[in-house]
Amino acid sequence: MPPHRGARRGGTGSRGAGRIQPEEQPAETPTAPSPAQVESQPMPDQLLVEAKHLRDFRKYNPKKFDGSMDKPTKAQMWLTSIETIFWYMKCPNDQKVQRVVFFLEDRGTAWWKTTERMLGGDDSKITWKQFKESLYAKFFSANLRYVKQQEFLNLEQGDMTVEQYDVEFDMLSCFASDVVKDEATMTEKFVRGLRLDLQSVV
Repeated sequence: MPPHRGARRGGTGSRGAGRIQPEEQPAETPTAPSPAQVESQPMPDQLLVEAKHLRDFRKYNPKKFDGSMDKPTKAQMWLTSIETIFWYMKCPNDQKVQRVVFFLEDRGTAWWKTTERMLGGDDSKITWKQFKESLYAKFFSANLRYVKQQEFLNLEQGDMTVEQYDVEFDMLSCFASDVVKDEATMTEKFVRGLRLDLQSVV
């Protein structure tokens, strides 16, 4: 009897026989980032908010500080203008440092890189008070602040016009915030500095 045609199929003669089947590899479980990694990476929403705040800040056309010391009061005047913008923006204290460092250049940038490293290397954790103290220590010494404060306290109109006296008064008044703390005291100081013939008509 002739062999059945299907005898060649199956059994040890099947087409898959003798082949080594690849071992199944266990599926890799994705490694979750550590809490520290997650915490240190800004979230997209946070980045959008920070970018918006920076755009809003730029709308006020803040000046840049290059760190030059050609004028002794340059750093103080620059910082005063920046704080005025922050006041109008109602900028939170914990965001001020991250905004202001974009407006440092040349020697100012070099100073900040060194200062930032000395303060821990993370500008998001450096307080506005620390920034100001470091800036003043480098570019506007305590001795110079005292000299300017005394100039303000001794300021009188003399031969100046009222307009000239007013300009000089405004320029020096920012150095005396520790001694002239309210509007009434500031007004009294201004009037007392006028010539006697003008004090009576104010």
